[in-house]
Amino acid sequence: MVSVNDTSLLKAIIDVIGFLVISIGFCLRAIIKQVLPQTYRKKCEGEVALITGAGSGIGRLVAMRLAALGCVVIVWDINESGIDETVKLIKAAGGKAHGYKCNIADREEVYRLAAQVVKEVGEVTMLINNAGVVSGEFLLKTPDHMIQRTFDVNIVAHFWTTKAFLPKMIEKNHGHIVTIASMAGHVGIGKLVDYCSSKHAAVGFDEALRVELEAQGIRGVKTLCVCPYFIQATGMFDDVFSRFLPRLKSNDVADRIVLGIQREEVLVMLPGVFRYLFFLKWMLPWGVISMFLRNLVPDASPHSPSPTVEAKKVPAMPAKRNGNVVEQTIKQRVVERQPSYRIKNMGFLKYARRSFYNIVASIWELVVVGWLTFYYTTESTVKFLTPNFLRAQKSLKDKVVVVTGAAGGVGQELTLRLARIKAKVVAWDINEAALETLKEKCEEEGYKIFTYVVDISDRRNVYKNADLVKNEIGTVDVLINNAGIVTGNTFLDCPDHMIEKTFQVNMLSHYWTTKAFLPDMLKKGKGHIVTMSSLTGMLGTYKCTDYSASKFATMGFHESLLTELKSHGHHKINMTLLCPYFINTGMFDGCKPRTFPMLAPRDVAKRLITAVRRNEVFVTMPGWARYILPLKNFVPSKLAWAVTYRLLKHPQAMMGMRPYEETVKTITTVSDAVAA
Repeated sequence: MVSVNDTSLLKAIIDVIGFLVISIGFCLRAIIKQVLPQTYRKKCEGEVALITGAGSGIGRLVAMRLAALGCVVIVWDINESGIDETVKLIKAAGGKAHGYKCNIADREEVYRLAAQVVKEVGEVTMLINNAGVVSGEFLLKTPDHMIQRTFDVNIVAHFWTTKAFLPKMIEKNHGHIVTIASMAGHVGIGKLVDYCSSKHAAVGFDEALRVELEAQGIRGVKTLCVCPYFIQATGMFDDVFSRFLPRLKSNDVADRIVLGIQREEVLVMLPGVFRYLFFLKWMLPWGVISMFLRNLVPDASPHSPSPTVEAKKVPAMPAKRNGNVVEQTIKQRVVERQPSYRIKNMGFLKYARRSFYNIVASIWELVVVGWLTFYYTTESTVKFLTPNFLRAQKSLKDKVVVVTGAAGGVGQELTLRLARIKAKVVAWDINEAALETLKEKCEEEGYKIFTYVVDISDRRNVYKNADLVKNEIGTVDVLINNAGIVTGNTFLDCPDHMIEKTFQVNMLSHYWTTKAFLPDMLKKGKGHIVTMSSLTGMLGTYKCTDYSASKFATMGFHESLLTELKSHGHHKINMTLLCPYFINTGMFDGCKPRTFPMLAPRDVAKRLITAVRRNEVFVTMPGWARYILPLKNFVPSKLAWAVTYRLLKHPQAMMGMRPYEETVKTITTVSDAVAA
């Protein structure tokens, strides 16, 4: 008689063998594709392509190219004159185009215009989410409304446009959804904290949506994520100073986007070499990565003022500039960067001398970078090999520690453990009754904590309670952004209000809490900010499109803010990012992991406190995930899907996950459902 364990082992062995066979096939196919010329091109003639932000820049260039291929192009933009110009150019070239003024940040307007487009033009078969905005300012000087706008346009709008057109694509098993993200969706850059975070979310949105479509067997609806480096002549990054890589030409980017659509590619990075280099980001010590990022883009907006610790002094918004003036300015800057122009104005000898000095300086910097890479790698290796009991750990005794989502799950465990090591714990949660229960539990053990009922999705409520904490307890030493929620529905079944709530709680609240407490940390010259993310922030997950996107966003927030702080000498402001596997808190009720068991909240809390005391920058649970999951961009896309489906079995594990509304009914306290 065969036991259950024997059957499970046999199934696991068969899965591994099947996975290896399929992997070899996918790898051989990818190698053949790289060696042989790719002749396959998707026919675009007759497709109805809607492009957001097509009134200028990359959107306009892509629209013109698709129209030339026979697509009926629909131009969406908030700028009427830009819409008219794009439509005029397409029609002048013999193409078909329709223009609509649309504020994609307005959900109801998106749905209304989507219905109008279907009625007047026809069903959309190709959706290109291209529109984007950038603030280009230090986090503490970025107005709150600009942060909100960045997320509304750069990522949340993707949900509205996709929900408007995806159902018909699925019904016909034919369609294409293109996400124009950015290289900033893979690395964090200073002065672009909100932009990087929103673009990380866009990458996560595309990946989670693709996993869901593949898990449901919908093969006819394709997705593509495009991640270009900084682009010339679009008006968004014309002042960016890039040291080692030239900015991309907008025409080249538009050509590559269209080619990616025709080839039905899954991911396009520009330049392509970054797809393979980014794997090193997870392998090397943070000191090496931070040094590279600070030198790659020293300033994303060089004409803005220097950073200060006075966060709430919001600079006046510049007056809207005329589009023709902007285009003329861009053209003039392009001319001024040409060597012939500089030689003419500087003189040949002066230009040659300056060029020589720049070359010598660059060589010297490469030598320094090489030495520091060796130093940081050696330091990291020594720390890794040092036994835990010998590793230095800072004390949290008498430190003021704010924990969001503190009344349940991991937050509750964090609060109890921090209280036991004599920290002054400030527990924030939306559930007053659960906070009282937690307070009583701490008092029974002989510890005192401070509780505040806070709705972290409400920035005014956050700022109000932050002021109370500073007045009643003192300045905050450690901020732990722990609270989070998960919807637990397939993409089209996610209620709109829950998508908005997910981003408000899981990501935007981090901006409000950080802006409330970071200025005092900067004044003291020390502090610690903890970001609770998830492995779903590294790997798109079935039934978690909104959750994955928000957790991808937290990774971009952490990395770009840390880069910004280190770039300006704030080396005593530490940051820790924790990405755990599924935690048994009730959030993922019904989820049945088939490869690894869920983590216990106490183990996650214990590991997080250890990471804070050691000033660790990036932690995954389990630890090996840090090195395995980034391989998804290194291997063929179909192999990545095979790993997800056949080996990790994430989609199968999530099939039984219960929606948020059902889950909260079975959890002891509501805050158990909002503790990350």
